[in-house]
Amino acid sequence: MMPTQLAPILEQKPKNTLLTRQRLVRTAFHLVPILVICLLWLPVFWAYHVPRITITDAMVQQASESPSDAIFQELQEFQVLRLNDWKTKHELIDAASGLLDGNMRIGTCSTRINMPFSAQDLDHVPPACSFLFAAFAVPDVLLKAYDATGRKDFLTAAGAFITNAHAYEQVALLGRGLFWNDHAVAARVYVLANFWRVYRHSPEYRPEVARQVLQMVAHSEQLLAKPDQFTFSTNHGIAQNLALWHASLSFPSLPHAEVYQRLALARLTEQMKFYMSGEGVVLEHSAGYQLFGVSLVGMAFRYLELMHQEVPEEWIEKYEHAEKVYAALRRPDGSLPMFGDTGDGTDPSGPLVTRFNADRHPQRLTYQPVWKPTKAVNLYPVSGYAIWWDGLESWPNTLNLSQTVVAWSDFPGHAHKHADEMSVLFWAGGQTWLSNIGYWPYESQWWDTIRSWAGSNAPHLVGENPAAPRITRLVSTGASDTLRAIELERTGVENYIARRQVIYCKPNLWLVLDNTSGSENSRTTTTWTSAPDVRWDQRAANAFRLEGSQRKGRLDVFFLKSQDSQQKLLRGSFRPFAGWQIERGVPVPASALLVEQPAKNSWAATIWSWEKAGLDARFDGTPEMTHWRDASNWEMQLPSEAGMVALRRQGNILRLHSGGSADATLELMAPSPEVSAAYTELRNEFMASASRYHVFPANLAKRTKITYVLLAAFLLQPIFVAFYGRIHGARLETLKCLLMTVWILGGICITLLYS
Repeated sequence: MMPTQLAPILEQKPKNTLLTRQRLVRTAFHLVPILVICLLWLPVFWAYHVPRITITDAMVQQASESPSDAIFQELQEFQVLRLNDWKTKHELIDAASGLLDGNMRIGTCSTRINMPFSAQDLDHVPPACSFLFAAFAVPDVLLKAYDATGRKDFLTAAGAFITNAHAYEQVALLGRGLFWNDHAVAARVYVLANFWRVYRHSPEYRPEVARQVLQMVAHSEQLLAKPDQFTFSTNHGIAQNLALWHASLSFPSLPHAEVYQRLALARLTEQMKFYMSGEGVVLEHSAGYQLFGVSLVGMAFRYLELMHQEVPEEWIEKYEHAEKVYAALRRPDGSLPMFGDTGDGTDPSGPLVTRFNADRHPQRLTYQPVWKPTKAVNLYPVSGYAIWWDGLESWPNTLNLSQTVVAWSDFPGHAHKHADEMSVLFWAGGQTWLSNIGYWPYESQWWDTIRSWAGSNAPHLVGENPAAPRITRLVSTGASDTLRAIELERTGVENYIARRQVIYCKPNLWLVLDNTSGSENSRTTTTWTSAPDVRWDQRAANAFRLEGSQRKGRLDVFFLKSQDSQQKLLRGSFRPFAGWQIERGVPVPASALLVEQPAKNSWAATIWSWEKAGLDARFDGTPEMTHWRDASNWEMQLPSEAGMVALRRQGNILRLHSGGSADATLELMAPSPEVSAAYTELRNEFMASASRYHVFPANLAKRTKITYVLLAAFLLQPIFVAFYGRIHGARLETLKCLLMTVWILGGICITLLYS
């Protein structure tokens, strides 16, 4: 071929190469953003993906015969989602009847839903309802109403809700809302088992519905068993294990029932090493979760008995201690001190508990008729709590009863932790006087604020980060017939050191003495919050008389401080945040005194005297700090109608002199070395499990927002490129390559961040 003939071909090859490269760039320019968005959601798909299990006729037939009705009747009592909002049968029926019309009113949840189940509601119900909806609270209420009335429409509606939810689950790739939330899936197993208990004998029974129920249980088992879905660190993980046992006992015909039993036992064995301390305290920083923990562990024992497994003796010892801890926290009306995520509700019955026969076999769960503290002074130095009672001889008459709770528990990663170390909660005469704020609705914009220092009466720096690492230690403690005292110290934030001494002088005098050190310009603050129904009457600059709406006694309170201090009495304030409490699950205004002073070498004393039956609380004058050198050397005089009361500390000796009475002396003792060793062991066990389980962070809301941002960028990108091409057409390909590089690097960062 002649050179003149080869020239067009040689010219055409570079053109073809250029066109090919341009096509590749154009294709990649559109595919890379789509690939990045897919990579953002691919981990979510894999996290919730499980292989489908085929439910055979034999499985359905066996499930209709086994287990026995007697086993199902007992399993019906088990639950990891307590819905006890109805005081009467009539209220329950009204709630169920409302559900038939799409009115969901359960606890603080009130909304309209579609009936039967609609996946749209997973996104649209209010936050207060989202978990309850995903956890199948709707069919749960309907089934309870069916058991109470025998009305078929309740059973039919429950079945329709379940089958529609199953149909959605069969096609869902990512799940919506909290549908596959770990706790919701666990709670759902109990509802499905309870439905099957009734449905398998119902005249309305249909094989296709039975198959769908079993299919949904099998799917739930697979999710509960996945390592990256196992929330080892909290009660959620306990509930996941119990749900696996519940499913295996309720549906023994499903595949891998015994495998799931062994898996749950192995995981629970790990959890019990750190979920509950040897002192019996559930390490979730909340009185409410002490109740829940007693309930869960009691259920675990009974499951083991039904599976013919032996309960470890160490677990039994922890459980028996845990019951005593709950009894020490519980007041006669069933209310609990509001530290951590603890609400203001009352629980007249308490948790279901088990008892052990002579052979140490757990018996069927039952309610304990009486919950009374076994002793007046309860100290849990490893777990971080002290609970003092006075007047136990009059239990359950609240007239002369008082409870003082001091909390300094801090187990990072164990859930429900508020910044509240060294806070003090006081209840007396059936009235909450001084309290932390406790549980606050998670959906509230102020939720993070409540979990910070503003939600408790613990001393802290103004503007202190609640997430900053810190250490609180028990310095000393002591108790006698006349005096009780505990001393705590918190360090770790800059050079700020806060020490609090809580002293109770029988019969009706309390002193909380704080002293701090810090930098020259830093300030320390404390917020003392009362119950919403407590009225504050200011008698002098630093003196108040507190009275409850029910006239259950009164409290005289004095606030003494070192120089350059400020105080404000607030109610329902947002800036600064103070003066709030929870009442029946809803935030309401309450009175609070905010005290602020320099952090460097300052002290503050809060003194209160409770007027109990037959004993006047009035002071005859203002208390005075007559001597202050440091936390171990001071004297305070408190004038009363009975004479001058002097409280003095010299080193580790606390002395009380009250008029003509003989002096009372108390020696304060440091905790034993075993306390630190036991705390370290709990932390080591927790960290060992943390190294084995890596829970997948779904972050669905954040992923959705990022997806919208990426889609917007993807749609706007061609407009930007077209505009740029008109000005710099020759550099257009370079721009596209640069944008693709940005997408790729951004995709890598997003994948690493959310994997």
